[in-house]
Amino acid sequence: MTCEGIEYRLFNALSVIDDELIDLDKINKTMVDGIFMGVETLFFHEDKVPEDTLLFRTRFDNHTAVYCTEKFKHEVEAADLKGLYFEAELSKY
Repeated sequence: MTCEGIEYRLFNALSVIDDELIDLDKINKTMVDGIFMGVETLFFHEDKVPEDTLLFRTRFDNHTAVYCTEKFKHEVEAADLKGLYFEAELSKY
């Protein structure tokens, strides 16, 4: 898509990984009065994420965030794509 002479690409991450790919020993949700507010820490068993799954969501955080593999990050950086920001610290924003 082009807007005001600038090319844009849109994507929607529809893949949802199984909960078994999340390291349940290293997770922490923020709950306030029993209401899910966000994820503080979330780790994946990266060796178990299917090789063709580059972007994904999780049921664990109610599908609120999009996660990616290192392979996806590398491909974006190698193609010098702009507009995507990668952050390892989930609670930064």
